[in-house]
Amino acid sequence: MRRERLEMRVGWISLAAVSLGIAGFGVVVAIAPPAGDALRYRADGLASAGTGLFGGLLALVPYRRRERWA
Repeated sequence: MRRERLEMRVGWISLAAVSLGIAGFGVVVAIAPPAGDALRYRADGLASAGTGLFGGLLALVPYRRRERWA
């Protein structure tokens, strides 16, 4: 495997892992918010989950196609 292909594979796998972690954190916070201002935490959790899913989509589709904007 050429070095460039290995770097691209490591890149998109790393981006997908980070996005999955962000989405997972957001889901946990949205489902079980800490005590206090639960509505704000729930909204932040949903926003984090959405951001993680969007980042994962970017990592899995355009980044793997080597589109310049990704």
